[in-house]
Amino acid sequence: MHFPETAKQILMYRYDRLGAAKEAAKESGYQGAMFPWQSGLEGTEQSQEIHLNPMTGNWDKDFSRLQRHVSLAVAYNIWLYWNNTHDQKYMEEYGAEMLLEIARFWQSAAEYDETTGKYSIDKVMGPDEFHETYPGTEEGGLKNNAYTIEQKEEMAADKNANYVKLLEDLTPDDLLPGVKAFLDEAREKKVPCSLASASKNAPFVYRLHCPFFENMLS
Repeated sequence: MHFPETAKQILMYRYDRLGAAKEAAKESGYQGAMFPWQSGLEGTEQSQEIHLNPMTGNWDKDFSRLQRHVSLAVAYNIWLYWNNTHDQKYMEEYGAEMLLEIARFWQSAAEYDETTGKYSIDKVMGPDEFHETYPGTEEGGLKNNAYTIEQKEEMAADKNANYVKLLEDLTPDDLLPGVKAFLDEAREKKVPCSLASASKNAPFVYRLHCPFFENMLS
């Protein structure tokens, strides 16, 4: 990373507008933080709601704000900054909170289908802005857009890999006060114990549904 301080300031722009992202998620019926596709000065969504179709000359609805993968990009950049700088203070005071709120947003956006046994994410849009609705419908967004799903799965895999790396580098000095004494006492009493990730999100991230629509990935 050539300019870590610049990268940090850009990420702080997002953190300073975390409240607006949480309010946007709430207004759309989600939890956590949903960052805007085009951010205003205060972090509000500024994407247009109608646009002039150059092919038809008509003013049509614009659904570009449904490109929810922008929140995944924010999370990915937080991890990139952390992995390159190991800025513990930033992660503890800002980064971890944003990652948690973004994760909460995607957890609330995923809906379980009892028929397929998989989770689906509806009303999203990939970077291909020419395909923002299904043919014959006026409702915006696609279901299980391949780009969005792939980014989500990649972020989950990266998160798990980082967990493993953190555990491998963990030393007794990194434990919270009292934890080492507790583990030592448990060991003396022959009580089996271990350190592990208790993330409840891991099982369903890998069960996201990615169907084909007329032989094409949506």
